[in-house]
Amino acid sequence: MPVSRFRPRYRALTDAEKALHDSIKAKAFELEVLFEQVKPGRYRSRGLTALEESVMWTVKELTS
Repeated sequence: MPVSRFRPRYRALTDAEKALHDSIKAKAFELEVLFEQVKPGRYRSRGLTALEESVMWTVKELTS
């Protein structure tokens, strides 16, 4: 199947890839908890959004 940015199908991940996926998400959660200790505001919000985006892109690469 040709590569598509919309991925009509997902490939099966290896056990190592699943473990890496879970580690990435766990570390992101740790950072989220730390970020939320900062007073609410625009910059904290942008930081959380950037964290979310970086995890999304990294996981997309891992699963492609």
